[in-house]
Amino acid sequence: MEQPGFGMKLKIIVNSIDAKFNRRNAALGLTSSQAHMLAYIVRQGSAVSFQELETFFNLRHPTVTGIVQRLEEKGFVTCTQDSADRRRKHVLPTGKSMNLLQNMHTGRAQIEHELTAGISAEDLAEFERILDQIFRNALREENLPHCTMDAATSREGNL
Repeated sequence: MEQPGFGMKLKIIVNSIDAKFNRRNAALGLTSSQAHMLAYIVRQGSAVSFQELETFFNLRHPTVTGIVQRLEEKGFVTCTQDSADRRRKHVLPTGKSMNLLQNMHTGRAQIEHELTAGISAEDLAEFERILDQIFRNALREENLPHCTMDAATSREGNL
């Protein structure tokens, strides 16, 4: 049987992480996509535009709109129109989402612990270094978001 390439392995890992996250957070009614976007919004510390979300997550406007609408329906964010340009909308986290962020980080840490069981600290550090290089290479593509990721944000900035 042919072994999958590293891209397929990454896809399977991401699917596994999403499934684990979705099971852990079913009671909250948050999918992993919603949780990732919510965590990004909370970490910004101020209003986030739809355009910023589209760029960072490399998503189209209708997808971002759908995710934000569901977050708003669940009381995790509020949306406001830009006072200078009424066509632009901004998203702000609510107190409910601020309290939830620590729980999401704890869940992420537990999932990472499960997935990295039996791997030495040195091997994990090397994996992070290589993964960061692959990430930087991927961002060089024209159609991908142009965000930055340093060692601090790679571990703490995501769920």
